[in-house]
Amino acid sequence: MKPLLKKFIKIILKYPVTLFNSIFLYLYYTFSHKGIYKKTLAFSHGKNKVLFMAPHVDDESIGVGATLLKHGEKGDTIIGLYMADGGGAVSSLDKESLIQLRKEEAHTIKNIIGIEQIYFLDIPDGQVMVREEYVDRVYSILVKESPDIIYMPFLLDGHIDHVNSSRILIESIKRWDSTFNNIFMYSVNTPIRPDLINTVTIMDKNLFDKKNTLYDVFKSQYVMGFDAFESVNRALRLLVKEGYALEGFVKGDLDRIIEFNNILIEEGFNPSQFRQLSSRYNLFFSYMKNKKLKDSYMDIFKDLLLITQEA
Repeated sequence: MKPLLKKFIKIILKYPVTLFNSIFLYLYYTFSHKGIYKKTLAFSHGKNKVLFMAPHVDDESIGVGATLLKHGEKGDTIIGLYMADGGGAVSSLDKESLIQLRKEEAHTIKNIIGIEQIYFLDIPDGQVMVREEYVDRVYSILVKESPDIIYMPFLLDGHIDHVNSSRILIESIKRWDSTFNNIFMYSVNTPIRPDLINTVTIMDKNLFDKKNTLYDVFKSQYVMGFDAFESVNRALRLLVKEGYALEGFVKGDLDRIIEFNNILIEEGFNPSQFRQLSSRYNLFFSYMKNKKLKDSYMDIFKDLLLITQEA
């Protein structure tokens, strides 16, 4: 399909698709089974050191942006870790210029949120794999920074770089502190089923607007429809019927996360089996593609969470 024709069709479909998404998200989050929710440690008293891992620059804003802003307002120390170099994004720039631009965007986010330090592993896009050298580098960062709280993408994700980034971090945490359990997993482009969400950051209108200004930083990501993530955050508030919008997380015990990862590997989980959420035009498909398979994986992790709760 020619670019101009594709653009014209999207303009025509914009409002019908937006209305359809609003109805779908309302029904999905209203009638789905729900969990028991606690507020993130961003709301807790006392200072913490927070480390977030983002596979790519912009993933932190999509999945945990409001929570990081809350940590920053509270005065917590925030450390950022970016795994992939971002050079595979759709762009008119050459690869090296694109990588540099995305690093500049990360530094802009650093200044807005109040992040103390950011690290770049610079793994080429599409080539993030669990290698000893990457585990070693992340382990050294954990030793140096010694965080109290870690945020990382949920293992069920539609992007292989996201899944393997979390696997690298898991291996590094195992080596650094096998008893560490303040791990909060966030969704990027594969929504977490509501009954697995057990920790939330509730946004008022002001915090919601602040989070959305983060998206304005990412000029390199002009093909992304960040308004889709705004719609999901708004709909998530239906889980707690409080606030203006919401970010949802799965807080997991390290042993259970390791066990779940092992099961996914044994079952041959392939991120390409899911559709990535990247705009209003594929929102419905990101929820529904291979839903039965997705639910079967979610059920496994839910059972593992129940084991932790009963222990």
